[in-house]
Amino acid sequence: MATMDPFASLELTPYQTAPQLPLQTLVVLSNALSSRMPDDPPAYIAAAELAMREVVDESEQAMVIRLRQTNEVSVSADLELDNAIDGLWSLLRDRLRGWARYERPGLNVLMEDDDLVVDFEAVRAKATRAGELSVRLFGEGSLEMLSRSYPEQSQLMANLLELIESDDLADDLLDLGGEELLPIIQRCQALYESMVDRRSGKDTTSRADLRVLRSKLQRRIVRYSTLVLTMLDESKPATRELVEAALQPMITLRPQRSGAGAGDGDEAEDEEGAEVAAGDDAPVDG
Repeated sequence: MATMDPFASLELTPYQTAPQLPLQTLVVLSNALSSRMPDDPPAYIAAAELAMREVVDESEQAMVIRLRQTNEVSVSADLELDNAIDGLWSLLRDRLRGWARYERPGLNVLMEDDDLVVDFEAVRAKATRAGELSVRLFGEGSLEMLSRSYPEQSQLMANLLELIESDDLADDLLDLGGEELLPIIQRCQALYESMVDRRSGKDTTSRADLRVLRSKLQRRIVRYSTLVLTMLDESKPATRELVEAALQPMITLRPQRSGAGAGDGDEAEDEEGAEVAAGDDAPVDG
């Protein structure tokens, strides 16, 4: 009677690809693999495990830095910036609308007043221009954009600043709204856009660094796991149990394809479907 092959049912593929997981879970996986490394492994396996742990250390430090940066830019600070820039746009509108006071009929008498030390006709001309600008920029005094969500408001304010630039309105606004106001609004717009980018999850330097570390750790995990597989010896059935025990986290922490876990986490969602496999062209040293 033929002897059953103890290796016939062994599926190697799950051990030769890194699971699609966010960086923090890859760190958990790496630590679990390290804790299950076979006793007295070959030197090349011990070296691969050490290389994997080095990237784990880098990743943990980077995640702490990211957390610190995220916490330092608090929700309350975002709200304060939003309130501040709302006030600036309201101030610009109010300054333009304020010129209308010079157009009141009761001041018509000043048009022929030789004792007035200012050119009231020029003042009236400015008032007319301010009124035109107010309508052109804000409609009938409306600042509805300030009640929109952060991303919508950011784009609507950017549109307005682009209109000011493309229609050469800046000089008039500096004259009618105050020399300081428009430059302050323009600078605050850049700060506002950065805030919106961060809140909506767009890449920052620290986020990009985390993605680099995620890919690097994936490669180190695959290299370590692949080398542990070399301990399989078909003449020694017990090596299957040894290797499966050492690499069990590669199975238990692998998300189900049909579940939501495969794309879980900020770092995972940008790289979905990009599993790292043994033999990939990417250098294993990162």
